Amino acid sequence: MKSRGIYIHIPFCKKRCDYCDFTSFKYDEVEVDKYIDLLINEIKLYSGELLKSNITSIYIGGGTPSVLNCKQIDRLFGELNAYYDKGIEVTFEVNPESIDKEKLDCLKEAGVNRISIGVQSLDDTELKFLGRIHSQSVAIDAIKTVSEMGFNFSTDFIYGFDKNRDITLELDKLLKYKPNHISLYPLEVYQDSKISTKINEIDDEYAFYEYKVISKYLKDKGYEHYEVSNFAIKGFESKHNSNYWRGMEYFGFGISSHGYLNSVRYENTPNKNNYGKMIEGSEKPIVNESFINTEEKKLEYIMLGLRLSSGISLIDYEKRFGEKFDKLDDKAVSKHIESGLLLLDNGYLRLSEEGNYQMNNILVDLL
Repeated sequence: MKSRGIYIHIPFCKKRCDYCDFTSFKYDEVEVDKYIDLLINEIKLYSGELLKSNITSIYIGGGTPSVLNCKQIDRLFGELNAYYDKGIEVTFEVNPESIDKEKLDCLKEAGVNRISIGVQSLDDTELKFLGRIHSQSVAIDAIKTVSEMGFNFSTDFIYGFDKNRDITLELDKLLKYKPNHISLYPLEVYQDSKISTKINEIDDEYAFYEYKVISKYLKDKGYEHYEVSNFAIKGFESKHNSNYWRGMEYFGFGISSHGYLNSVRYENTPNKNNYGKMIEGSEKPIVNESFINTEEKKLEYIMLGLRLSSGISLIDYEKRFGEKFDKLDDKAVSKHIESGLLLLDNGYLRLSEEGNYQMNNILVDLL
């Protein structure tokens, strides 16, 4: 059996955040009921492939998955439970304003054992700037409840947009509740997003400074910087996302989701009406497919592997592709090693701390 993951997209929100560029729709209970029906039928279209797979992780993202009510959660997992063994990592994204003890009980009963909380900030002024609909106190209440209920949990934070912010004060508040995992993302300003009317562009120099401050702060508190944007207490790294970075295959279900099966990357339609019509016609809602050949797999191995603090194993590269990693003698690569952005360490090629923030420039030379 081939080991694979499952990603499910729930594209509904109470309100679209000002910085968001994802496919999402305003929450409506009747529409969500219909969507859960469609999702279940899409999953059934893949039942043969699912039953032949060893499902190692499930991630339900959005949108805002926590807008689902308990009946909708039960119906979705009623279908999913046939395809995986209990005990694997099952992550469910939540927003602070749409979660409470009752819903967390439903999630726990359904088999969810890891919660990812979209906090983004613990400052009311910044939350308003980002277009979030929760307050600092609502976020703290959600974090506290999730923690007290014994979930393995992660929190998301956005940085790089406010030079007057001391993000370590916010992290001090957060760490009182001992999250196992913290994800940090720089604010990205998309041209058509609402936030582009408030800020034109991000000061990359300041964002890198704040990134370094956060990284040092979290490492001093015992978190391992195991991936460019992610920190975890040892043993609590995201298994699902780590599998992405290691090139593992996964099913993608739902509007605008992506999947990777049998060396083919595919994309589902972002159009709600087309998604419904295709599922109702017993057709997989795929609008884009791309076969990944060996050369492309090599490039992905480098691109994704360098996201991890462990980097690329030169021995594993040779085992996978039947040839040695031949980029080390390239002038463009050797200059990054000499400058300290890339490190060659015990058979691994990895990024330094500063290299993490300049990863895109380094990848241009590597690829």
